[in-house]
Amino acid sequence: MSEPDEPLAPLGLEVCRLALDLGRGRIGHPRQVGIAIRAANFVELALDGRLVGRNWPEAQGDSETGQAMPDAVHRTVIDLGPIRWRHWFNHVDADRRAATGRLVTAGTWREEGRRLVDLTDGRTLVDQQRVRLAFEQDEPPATVREATLVLLLGGAGGSYRPMPRRARGLTRTWLPPLLRTSGRGGDAIGSAVLHALAQMVRAAPVRMLSR
Repeated sequence: MSEPDEPLAPLGLEVCRLALDLGRGRIGHPRQVGIAIRAANFVELALDGRLVGRNWPEAQGDSETGQAMPDAVHRTVIDLGPIRWRHWFNHVDADRRAATGRLVTAGTWREEGRRLVDLTDGRTLVDQQRVRLAFEQDEPPATVREATLVLLLGGAGGSYRPMPRRARGLTRTWLPPLLRTSGRGGDAIGSAVLHALAQMVRAAPVRMLSR
């Protein structure tokens, strides 16, 4: 989560950064985190006015804006045409690898063998705690961006236990008031988050399914 005077980091990178298990030096629950990163890229596009659609994503505007990960998703949506939301969260390893690579290149993380070392001087831990506290509370964050970050990370787990069923329930109460005036872009955000969380439920280990 960026400080108020800092430019907002791409939402997909924020999801990836805050999913790092700092003690183990790896991304917890990589399948679920990959799903969350892809959904975050869809949300980023919708917030920028470059994606709409309740039943499937529809790209609008330019595919080349300098935002590498959302731009790649934008081009894919154009290339593949109308594919329903539920089919967009099956092959997400590339999203996670791309986000990891960009965080390493940016100097946010460092690779030490198979470990990822956080270089933010404790900021990642503080942000993880803020997101976790927000997820455990009943009152939603103030903005769509913050709410989707909390919901996607709560569902994916990251360094915590995945809780996609709880996240889906919160999504149905948190997002509608925030998206009430967002039109078809808001439809895309709601659909992306709900279908991503549904896929996380299916991807969860059997012991998690009742959560």
